[in-house]
Amino acid sequence: MNKLEELIKSVFPNHGWKTTPHIDSRIKHWSEKYSVMTKMLSISEFGWDAEKKMLQVEKAVFDEWVEVRLMNSDY
Repeated sequence: MNKLEELIKSVFPNHGWKTTPHIDSRIKHWSEKYSVMTKMLSISEFGWDAEKKMLQVEKAVFDEWVEVRLMNSDY
């Protein structure tokens, strides 16, 4: 993160912006979302639409997936 802070300082010398907590919170948020998507894609009914860049699944399968996760308190 130090190199990133140096780059930010070189582009915006008078702002004093830091990577923490701003970028750290973005990384944490992305990691949580990526983890969920990885779990979904490990199930055969879930797929990836490369053209639309989104998950593809039938509504009934998704609803069941959500209900099981809520009951198990995984999320």
